[in-house]
Amino acid sequence: MANYLVNDTDLAAVADAIRAKARAEGALEFPDGFVSTISGIPEKAAATYNTSSSDQTIAADQYLAGAQTIRGVTTENISAGNIKNGVTVKVGDAGSAGRIKNVTGTLRGALGTREETSILAPVTVPANTYVYDFTKQVNAVSGADAYLFKSISMVGGQNVYLTNVSADGRTVSGTIIRTSGTAAVDLYLSIAMWAYKITP
Repeated sequence: MANYLVNDTDLAAVADAIRAKARAEGALEFPDGFVSTISGIPEKAAATYNTSSSDQTIAADQYLAGAQTIRGVTTENISAGNIKNGVTVKVGDAGSAGRIKNVTGTLRGALGTREETSILAPVTVPANTYVYDFTKQVNAVSGADAYLFKSISMVGGQNVYLTNVSADGRTVSGTIIRTSGTAAVDLYLSIAMWAYKITP
């Protein structure tokens, strides 16, 4: 509008068009200063806004000459390398304040701490037993949510060896084989690991 209503001649042309459309005969009257008021309204061209942590305001009293596009929030770039240390990302439904809706995929290592530790877990091979299967639950670090095992070895005893060792979550299992002797044998599993605590 501001590109056309710049003087009385333009205004008269608009008035004629309005009369023709309305099939009106009488003259249209405009208040003093009408043309300068209309022509003084600033225009805002099309613009695109990225979502951010700060408010972005489209000022009042201006003519939007183009589309104003506000980009949506996506979760495709939520990964460990893109999240600032100390920032908590909450995931949940849209009804919960401060949460992101409909996140797909898995967040790995994005939030939390890692602590390296090691333990000695006692294992006793019963008397007269030459093949002994064991399972040990690991709770080495208070509040740990998960463990990543580095190495598992056996300490103590003679003529015994460790085989079929596996670790899953918090559980270490395997088989101890004894080649001689009949008495019970007290051994230790030396377990080195990383303990992970995930920020809620």
